[in-house]
Amino acid sequence: EVMLECPSFEHQAGDTVSIICNNTEEEVKQLCSRLELANVWDKECSLAISSTTQKAKAKLPVWLPITSTLEMLFKHHLDIRAVPKKPLLRSLVEHTTVEEDKRKVAMLCSKEGGQEYMTKVRDSQMTLLELLAMIPSCMPPVTVLLEHLPRLNPRPYSLSSSPLATPNTISWVFTLVTEPRPGLATTWMSNLQAMTEEDSCEQVQVCNCMSAAWLA
Repeated sequence: EVMLECPSFEHQAGDTVSIICNNTEEEVKQLCSRLELANVWDKECSLAISSTTQKAKAKLPVWLPITSTLEMLFKHHLDIRAVPKKPLLRSLVEHTTVEEDKRKVAMLCSKEGGQEYMTKVRDSQMTLLELLAMIPSCMPPVTVLLEHLPRLNPRPYSLSSSPLATPNTISWVFTLVTEPRPGLATTWMSNLQAMTEEDSCEQVQVCNCMSAAWLA
């Protein structure tokens, strides 16, 4: 259970709060290494739609910052644990050099490979890193991942506290996720420590989905 003192946080019993968490430092570093982008990973970059795109009405997602670094984008904004969808797999085919690897990813995104995709990718909740490990000769440009990876969304939890019983405190209960891999939010929350007056404050970002109030 997580308990937070927040006297200015308006809520009702049963409201849903969303926890904003980041991708793990370890996985972000692994992705940087796998993509061989260490020399530009922390350099400032600007996002824009290519002037040569053939996609009608193409536009940047509103949740991506126009100016950032690759490290910030992959740590705070892009869900690198999301199960890869078939449009991403199709894009990876042309960036795979070894024929055996190319056949693997082509089969997964084909009509004939539908059941294999369900079993190996969706049902097993395969991540991007696991997919790239399966096809080592694939080296996608970062633009492909920026285009296809979904947003790193907040994780919702229902409040177990009542403002009548504990008006200055909110709390929620969670189950620690360990399979098929440690959960992003639940692992982070399980490592939170009770604070004393001498402790520095670790930032906890919470959104009340009913009142849209924020605290940090």
